[in-house]
Amino acid sequence: MLQGYIEQLGVQMEAAEADMDKLTSGKRSKKNDADASRKQQAISRHQWHVAKMEQMIRMMDNDGNEVDIDDVRCMGIGCCAEFPELMK
Repeated sequence: MLQGYIEQLGVQMEAAEADMDKLTSGKRSKKNDADASRKQQAISRHQWHVAKMEQMIRMMDNDGNEVDIDDVRCMGIGCCAEFPELMK
């Protein structure tokens, strides 16, 4: 389950990076700079979530147990709007 989310975030990060390249390679404007900044923030947020999900996978591998949803919330993943099913 988590690996699928990691892959989805990877696809979203690649798309955002491609959009950033388009925005920064063309004519510079304040709007393009603001859009590029928002894309960079989204990429950083996705990278953080990927790192936390990878950490949870390692925890499951090491313990051989499922991760409790309270552990997920404590790690900050529970607030992730991209994956509301983690809140169930």
